[in-house]
Amino acid sequence: MKITSFSLCGFRNIGQTVINLKSITALVSLNSYGKSNLFSALDFALTFMRASSESRRNMMGNVSFMPLNENLDDSDFIFSIEGDYEEKENAYTVHYGFSFEWAKDCDKGARITSEELYIRDKKAKSHKKPLLQRDANGIRIRSSMTGRCSTKIGKDLSDTELALDFLKVSSPDYMEGIVQSIAGIRAYIDEQLDASSLYHQIPQIVFHNNDGNQPLFENIPRSLFLLKQKEPVLCNSLIDIFTSLFPNITGVEILESDISKDLKNLVEKDAPFTVSPKIYSLWVKDRNMNQPLDFRFLSAGAKRILMQLVHIANARISGISIVGLEEPENSIHPALFQGFLDTLEGLADDMRIIITSHSPYLLQYLDFSGIYIGLPSDDGIARFRTFASSRKIQELMTDAEESYTLVGNYIFELLSGNESERKILASYLEDADES
Repeated sequence: MKITSFSLCGFRNIGQTVINLKSITALVSLNSYGKSNLFSALDFALTFMRASSESRRNMMGNVSFMPLNENLDDSDFIFSIEGDYEEKENAYTVHYGFSFEWAKDCDKGARITSEELYIRDKKAKSHKKPLLQRDANGIRIRSSMTGRCSTKIGKDLSDTELALDFLKVSSPDYMEGIVQSIAGIRAYIDEQLDASSLYHQIPQIVFHNNDGNQPLFENIPRSLFLLKQKEPVLCNSLIDIFTSLFPNITGVEILESDISKDLKNLVEKDAPFTVSPKIYSLWVKDRNMNQPLDFRFLSAGAKRILMQLVHIANARISGISIVGLEEPENSIHPALFQGFLDTLEGLADDMRIIITSHSPYLLQYLDFSGIYIGLPSDDGIARFRTFASSRKIQELMTDAEESYTLVGNYIFELLSGNESERKILASYLEDADES
């Protein structure tokens, strides 16, 4: 399912926010506004959907997630997500959402309060068709595509159980693919600003009691080696992209070294883990160097750029729906940023990429309909709003030109200005009540 939008509120300082996703969507604000909190809220919601009942109870009682702002402290957590879903010859817009009450004193709260699932037939352009409704009156599902959403499910759910849990194992046949697509939505948020530790030449440790799945976002040399084995075309494309961003680098080599002899007799037979006999390293060819250079000696920016490219490639082949990148402009020269964004869009395929930024340089390279501005407010609530219309975008560009400045600089001057300047910026944006 290709995700098209999500909405949420009631998490830390996040007020009602609706994000309509483009291939690349940007969250732009001053520092310490709430960009990272929005990433955390999205990750929290998708984790909540997959969690056990006990884990959900703990999540609903975790003070570090609760809205502590006095203007939000009575708010429930509310989340919904939409995407395009195709099955055989049918094409639907699918909407799923839930809300819960945060844990309160005296063992109150910590309960799911609502849940909904509906679809729209994109070809017929029909109204929404409810498949699941949960409210104070109970839980009802549509037992067939032609029926009504009036059938009670055959199980009493606890305050921490989602109806989605029930539908994953016992949904009507027509709903099965839709439910599994919703249950499979995952996000990866890349918040690692220093990638150096991911390039260490260390052996992989595999614990015997794991589920057999290797981590997706691990040591970069090993990730690239495995990617080259599984998806050689994608791996070579990724390396070509990296070298195009750093013109002095003409090639990247991935080396595998066998250390089995060194490991012999070092690990106890009864140890709960196995140490891989292989280690991996990256070497670059630089047009000005007379020998290959260990990748670990490259700049922090180069290491972070390759890390992000590898993580996006891994996310793509792992079926992850949304990738979040924190402030990628910190790792690359502004002159190369357009190429980097084009690269991300090409790598993403059907994934959606959300980036955060507090840089005016970023804005000139993006579609303005995919930019969400975090406008400071006296109540301390973070609300991200996009531009109201193409006409307002044109007004913004004209005003920036008349101020003899780039549009990105103009926006940040207004963002960091006084109340009257922030009102000017707000005049270009959609109304908060519409977002």
